[in-house]
Amino acid sequence: MISQSPDIHKMKQEIEYTFELLFEYDDKFERFGPGSKLADPETLQAFIDAMCKGFETKKRAVAVSMCIKYLSRALCGVLYAMSGWNRSLNGSLANIELLLPQGKGIAPMLIDASWTDCPDGGAEARAAWREQTCRQLFEEGLRPFFDVLASAVKLTKQTMWENAVVYIHYFYKEWLKTADETARQQLQDDYRYITETAPGYVFGRKSGNPFAVSNRIIPHPGQACETLRIRNTCCLRLLLNDGVSCTTCPRIDDETRLTRFAQKT
Repeated sequence: MISQSPDIHKMKQEIEYTFELLFEYDDKFERFGPGSKLADPETLQAFIDAMCKGFETKKRAVAVSMCIKYLSRALCGVLYAMSGWNRSLNGSLANIELLLPQGKGIAPMLIDASWTDCPDGGAEARAAWREQTCRQLFEEGLRPFFDVLASAVKLTKQTMWENAVVYIHYFYKEWLKTADETARQQLQDDYRYITETAPGYVFGRKSGNPFAVSNRIIPHPGQACETLRIRNTCCLRLLLNDGVSCTTCPRIDDETRLTRFAQKT
């Protein structure tokens, strides 16, 4: 998976296709504005109203939780650039323009789509570069987004951070499946850093790494020889109009979970 190719166009294509993180404006979306504008109370309320409309719910916490999942999945593109291409993209909230599709969700676009390459200098230099990349993404990106949304709806920060880490677990697990031996070590190091060893300040927190938590692990109901990580918090997906829960929801029993996987196939 790790590429030293100078083909930045290919990297951007892969990120846009896989994560729906945009590098330039697409007129099929409505421009809402930079994420930093959410600090304005009226703008924040208008944004939450737009999320409620898109997800067809009057429950503001539900709409916000779904929005966080969309944004978190998209911003995994920053981690893909870091771990897969050794390139750093600026994932700070100030560098994200919020675009609204015709339907549900959110399509984030990087305002400044430039990148920095991982510096030469061995493991120590890369570790410092990785920390800076992760601080932009978590401390300057997700944390302020969570803070401003938490000021407007009743949704715990624990739920917000777990909405993000479920995608991190998923994508690193997928990347590791296809990585060669050289790439595997770097992927494992980055994955372990993000989900276990990165200190709290990388996330803008004094209370430690919000991703370094234990989950119940069960045999995967739909894939032999695989495991499934069950969430500690409910993302509220089951409160949407269709009433369907996530397959990793802690509120459902394993028999219901098996049925949910059968419905997906």
